[in-house]
Amino acid sequence: MTINNDEEFRELTPFEIRMAKLSIKYQTDLNSMSFENVVQLLSQEDWADFSAFIKNGCREKITH
Repeated sequence: MTINNDEEFRELTPFEIRMAKLSIKYQTDLNSMSFENVVQLLSQEDWADFSAFIKNGCREKITH
């Protein structure tokens, strides 16, 4: 999903963009949910990707 060119997403932080993408994918407002509910809702793959994103300081992990 590409939202980089959309006017409304240009001023969002990388964390906010990631949350927006997941909220759109799961059709829910993840920002208003408790952490436990978000963990239960996300697939294992999405959770692993999201937790790695947070672990890396909200930057994409770069592998060489």
